[in-house]
Amino acid sequence: MGKNDWIGTIIGIVLLFLILGIAYIVLQEPSVNRGVVNPPPTTSQNVVDYQPHVTQAPTSSFLGIALCVLVFGVIDLAIFWWARRVVNQVCNDNKLSAQIKLKRIESEGVLFDLPLYLGLLGTVFGFLGISMGWSFVSRDVAYVSTVVGILASALMRVCFLRPKRNRLLEDCAKN
Repeated sequence: MGKNDWIGTIIGIVLLFLILGIAYIVLQEPSVNRGVVNPPPTTSQNVVDYQPHVTQAPTSSFLGIALCVLVFGVIDLAIFWWARRVVNQVCNDNKLSAQIKLKRIESEGVLFDLPLYLGLLGTVFGFLGISMGWSFVSRDVAYVSTVVGILASALMRVCFLRPKRNRLLEDCAKN
């Protein structure tokens, strides 16, 4: 492993722990109000007896969050495997010059954005489920899909794509 490979790996690991730490703090914050206060009654005779009633919004369990991480993580791993295969095919093609390989890898860059799009799609479906009253969907699960997508995309780019591009740039400089 070259120096750039180690730097990319270290940055990826630090980024992973940073995002996981922030997600843990946000998910465990007890002061976050997850409930919705019912509006007061409109009739004057019930105003005196009104007691605010908090309806609990759906909250996710550890199992729900873990399942969401697992599902989106597995899909992101499949995307990574596919993107890695495509980039390795380009890099191992001996008929192409290093400059052409760089251009081809640049055009395949959308594969490394797919986890982001998948995470946003999970968030949209999560909030649609909440608005439709599905009790098994919560905001936490909706947010987890985005966090997993951001993590996967960042790690794919930093730990895999960046070292490949650097090697090709070095090859271009030699020629």
